[in-house]
Amino acid sequence: MTRPPTLPPLAAALLLTLAAPPGHAAADEADPLIVAHRGASHDAPENTLAAFRLAWEQGADVFECDVWLTADDRIVCLHDKTTGRTAGGDKGTGLSVTASTLAQLRTVEVGAWKHERFRGEPIPLLADALATVPAHGRVFVEVKDTARIVPRLARVLAESGLRPDQLTVISFDARVVAASKAALPEVEAHWLTGFKIDQATDTPTVELDQVLATLALAQADGLGARARPDHFDAAFVAALRDHGYRVNVWTVNDPDVARFYADLNVDAITTDRPALSRFMTITIAEDVLRLLPKGTHDPALFIRPTELSGAMKKAGLKVGPTKGLGPRGLNRRGDFVFGPVPTRAIIYMGIAHKGDRPGHQ
Repeated sequence: MTRPPTLPPLAAALLLTLAAPPGHAAADEADPLIVAHRGASHDAPENTLAAFRLAWEQGADVFECDVWLTADDRIVCLHDKTTGRTAGGDKGTGLSVTASTLAQLRTVEVGAWKHERFRGEPIPLLADALATVPAHGRVFVEVKDTARIVPRLARVLAESGLRPDQLTVISFDARVVAASKAALPEVEAHWLTGFKIDQATDTPTVELDQVLATLALAQADGLGARARPDHFDAAFVAALRDHGYRVNVWTVNDPDVARFYADLNVDAITTDRPALSRFMTITIAEDVLRLLPKGTHDPALFIRPTELSGAMKKAGLKVGPTKGLGPRGLNRRGDFVFGPVPTRAIIYMGIAHKGDRPGHQ
């Protein structure tokens, strides 16, 4: 498959669906799930209700959140051990999450560091985050705490009313994964690895046999790996598949890396920017490019589906509605073009959020 041209900074969005033959959408079952990393964390403060709600608005399939157990046995969403960084201070400063009560943590606001309009965002309970999940949505709960959290986590997940297939527990600690599978056998649990790098050789220190051994010991259902194509490559992914494991990658904000893993049919790709991660590629004739509205003729720029369909109509090509393209609502704000169309150029079509052109936010 020919790799599309490198996108300029304006259009540096993820391309996460495989290019389909002219006139056909890419197979929906081949599309990786789009996981919003700590919510829609590029546009909203990470691990807040604002970020989780925005993830759904931006078309994410899943949001990922990080959790700790407080001193009074409540589970809250926060990435760091302390509140300092997301409260506008330095990492490692502020309140210790595990040594503080919920009431103490609620005295801290964690939104203004991102933008003034988010001032007042509190550290949320996991229960409140789960309440935002729609019927079609899913959540990856990353445990930052030790396995001590699992009994309480099992209760919170059970009380959420979400189906087991909507829930996945993930952790870098294999002991947490094993404890989760013991307490919640019907809920998937994935082990995470970042592939520690040998500074002398700049190569990962974790190899396939070690990964497989850890997955088996933890009774994990899958692996969540750092997106590193030079090491976590096609052979690595195929071996995990052969052993029956799901494969997820994080955190991908580069279009070439996204396309690499989409081509490998991984199960999920985690990104900070779900709003710019749902794209299709189609091929169109150069004469159609000239009929696009002014400013959208460059094939490396984003265009709205309605703009493209208008140009196709002017060129005398058939245009069809979006209905039937799959549950993810690809291009739901306009029309999708059906072929056949000569292969001359590639246009990236994205879902515009609230009428804004992707890349212009």
